Formats: sequence, structure tokens, C-alpha cells
Amino acid sequence: MDNGLRGLREFVFDAIFLILPFGAEILFVTGYMLVRLDFVFALVLLVTIVLYAFVLIIGSDRLRKHQRLAISKGATAHGEAIDALINYETVKYFGNEQFVAERYDTSLADVERLTIRAFTYRSFLGFIMMTIMTGGMLSIFMLAVGRLEAGTMTLGELVLVNAYLLQLVWPLERLGNLYRAIKQALVELEQLVELLEETPDLPDRKDAIALPMGLGAVRFENVEFPYRNGLQTLNGLDFQVPSGTKVALVGPTGAGKTTIARLLYRFYDPDRGGVFVDDCEVRSLTLNSLRSAIAVVP
Repeated sequence: MDNGLRGLREFVFDAIFLILPFGAEILFVTGYMLVRLDFVFALVLLVTIVLYAFVLIIGSDRLRKHQRLAISKGATAHGEAIDALINYETVKYFGNEQFVAERYDTSLADVERLTIRAFTYRSFLGFIMMTIMTGGMLSIFMLAVGRLEAGTMTLGELVLVNAYLLQLVWPLERLGNLYRAIKQALVELEQLVELLEETPDLPDRKDAIALPMGLGAVRFENVEFPYRNGLQTLNGLDFQVPSGTKVALVGPTGAGKTTIARLLYRFYDPDRGGVFVDDCEVRSLTLNSLRSAIAVVP
């Protein structure tokens, strides 16, 4: 979530406040060379920009794969740390401090390895892009020197071309960095978008109704429920709890006590049978009204 919000801020800021001014500056310099100088200068500049953009786009797409792996592994390591800190008592009960520390250290090592790989590729990509940009600028400068020696260009025009080239280097380099930063921001945004687009496994039915005000009687009718491992936890369960009564569920581990509560809250749906609250089948009720009517003491 934090990475996604940071990525959103960077994307909006870079796209609006940085890319547009730099793009306008590049267009201005290209237009000046096309109008005031020989079209060959503008042609060399355009070829340089096209090659620069091609390498940038293709390379950034591949870099994005490395960044995605590093971010995913980083999120896993972060989750392991949070889980261990929240459940520190359970970790201490079983004396698993060393196991948790080693697991977290292994995850951090994977994050470090993937991050170094991503930065190495990014540095290599930057070197190629700088080589293209330097080659293009040098070609334009050599053309200008040749025109100066031939007498078709004045010294002042040569100085002006050199000044514009120097003025163009920073925007091109900055645009490359911004594009890679935006790609990085989009990678970070992916997890946030996936989270926001996540749909519940058991959504409300289209014809679901709110739970009417009642006395709170609960009834299970011939309920059958297996977990994914195929173990039939509940098989033909029938019982009812009249309103105003107290019932204790007692049994060994795995008998289905917690499963009954989960079915009542509709965290799962039974394979067969039905769960009723005040004669209303829970699948016909909105989840919010059903869960708001039940109190739990953790």
C-alpha cells in the first residue's frame, strides 16, 4: 500500500510538472535547427532522439520485470516481519525466534540480490543511452565544425549550436530518468490497483436483503462442508439455538467448532444444507447486515 501511494505521487508529479517542460524544450531546439540551420542538423538530432527513445522504452520494459520481482519479494519480506512482530508471543511459545530470524534474513538476501540486479541493468541501460546521446551530439557538433571550415556557417552560429546542444543534454537525460521513474511508479501502483480491484470471494447476491430485526435464533440444517484438502469437517450437521439461550461447542481440534462460526458469519458457504438466522438463510442476506448483528469476543 505504501509503495503504491508513493508511486502514484511520483507518477502525477513527474508526468505533469517535469515531462511537459522538458518535452517542449526538446521540440523548440529541434524546430530551431530545422528552420534556422540546415535540415541535416535536425535530421541527425531526430535520429538521435528516436534511437534514444527506442532503447529507453525497450530497456525500461525489461527493467520493469526486474523491478517487479524485487518489489514483490520486498513485500513478502515486509509481511514476514509484520507477521512475526504481531504474533511474537506465539513465536516465543514454540521457541522459533531463530527460525523466524533466518527466514527473514533469507528473504532480505533475495530482496538485495534482485535489487542489485535491477540497479545493474538500469546502470547498463543508462550507459547505452548516454552513448547514443553523446554520439548524436558529437555528430551535430562535427557537422557544424565542417560547415564553419567550409565558410557556410559563422563562428557565432557554431557557438549557438553548441549552446543549444548543451541545453538539450540535460532534458534528454532527465527525460530518460523520468521515464524509468514512471515505470518504477507504475510497478509500485500495480499492487495498489490489484488490491483496490480485489473482489470478495462471497459477494452479496443481487437480490440480497438486510437482516430483519429479530430475536437472534440460529439454525443449521443438514450442513456439509469440506476444506480444500478434501477433509469433510462437517457432515450432515443439524442443530438450533433458540433466542435467549446459551450454547457451548466442545470438541477436539479439527472437530469443526471454528468452522461453525465461520459459516455463521458467511466467511464460507456450505456445500449442502443451510445456515439460518431468524429463519433467514444467510446467503439471502447482505453481509453487512448479517455481520453487524453478531458480536464476537476475540
